Amino acid sequence: MGEDIRGEIVNALMELRKALKPKAVVFDLDGVLVDSSRRYEKCMRETMRKYRVRKPEELKHIVGAMRDFWKCFLSEKHMNLDRPKPEAAKLVRSYLSKGYKIIILTGRVKQTQERKTRKQLKEWGIHFHEVVFRNKGDYRKDHEVKLEALEKLMEKYNVEIVYDDSEKFLQRIRSKFPNIKTYKVDSQEDLTT
Repeated sequence: MGEDIRGEIVNALMELRKALKPKAVVFDLDGVLVDSSRRYEKCMRETMRKYRVRKPEELKHIVGAMRDFWKCFLSEKHMNLDRPKPEAAKLVRSYLSKGYKIIILTGRVKQTQERKTRKQLKEWGIHFHEVVFRNKGDYRKDHEVKLEALEKLMEKYNVEIVYDDSEKFLQRIRSKFPNIKTYKVDSQEDLTT
């Protein structure tokens, strides 16, 4: 009988802990809140010019070429080309008004893009409580980095909703955390609630 009561107490405490965590919505940045296609294209053209190729797919066969592309894209170099998606700030504000914490989970590199990213978000009126970046030298796939970061975020927040443009990441979330609502955002589309 003592084990049953102990189990009920543990379950009740776990439910209480979850209830006390602030509810949160997680947004990806590039392709979801921000249109970074012009930066992507600019870095791709520069890399193609450097390696003297005519098609982007040719870069995959040249040692170091894609690393050079990502070094450009994951730097501040052309971030001035980025633009907020028109409905991004409005959607974020709608979640803020409902009491959600806003978390941005991005594949951008902390050491090279954090300062400019925070400045842009402020200029664009995209409010947030926390931004989680990839660390320099972490070459894992984006969905792997983000899933690990999401698990850490869930220690502090009751994550209810995730917006991302990576179907692979969203599939992993649905598989591991079926209670989280996921929304796939096409990079070229605008956000809707």
